[in-house]
Amino acid sequence: MQDPLTSFSWASLYRSYDLRCLQGGNFDSNAKYLDFFQPRPNCDRALYYSLVEQFAGAAAIGIPLGAYEAMLY
Repeated sequence: MQDPLTSFSWASLYRSYDLRCLQGGNFDSNAKYLDFFQPRPNCDRALYYSLVEQFAGAAAIGIPLGAYEAMLY
């Protein structure tokens, strides 16, 4: 049996993921729910990282409404 991960292109993983998300048409970087972020996330992965940053310290101060709306989007 051959391990398929030994020949996997790890270097292109993020680029491939971003392209797949954009081709699927499920991410709209112009959605009003992303107005909270400056600069706007341009892909699903960038939105994830922006949300992680917002929610990391949110326990003590609360979650801004814009960040919560973007999370639901």
